[in-house]
Amino acid sequence: MNIGGKEVKLLLVKNYERRESKEETVRRAAERELETVGQALKKMKTKPAACRADAEKNVEALIKRCKACTVSDITYEEVRKHAGRGRPKADAPMKVVAVRVSGKIAINEEYIRQKVEEDIQFVIATTDTKREWTMAELLSTYKRQSTIERMWKISKDLTIIHL
Repeated sequence: MNIGGKEVKLLLVKNYERRESKEETVRRAAERELETVGQALKKMKTKPAACRADAEKNVEALIKRCKACTVSDITYEEVRKHAGRGRPKADAPMKVVAVRVSGKIAINEEYIRQKVEEDIQFVIATTDTKREWTMAELLSTYKRQSTIERMWKISKDLTIIHL
């Protein structure tokens, strides 16, 4: 493969040992989103929109904001009141003054599964393509690199007195 004019060899690695911790992290984020979306949906019910078009626009914006949650069973309830002031006549017309929105929200399990699969994968790339790398050698070299990086960090640290 050629990237930026240089020949590279790529290795896609899946770290299955991190699956549980990644799933916990993604699920926590999904639960926070569920709570946020739930509060927004509750606000749409307690503070209704002026018309149905505004209510639909608010719902669309809410759905667009959702990544880990799904909004379903959306209903629009019209709030009607008498047109005039004072005690209404028996045959007085009623007009729509607001539109309440209600619905159900749930965590999207498919999104969580896909996100976890995405997060446990990473790519290792090398520009040393002349050497015939086995995937095990490339992974082993990558894992040893952290030790070298740590030693460089220590050697560059100004707080440590060098003799």
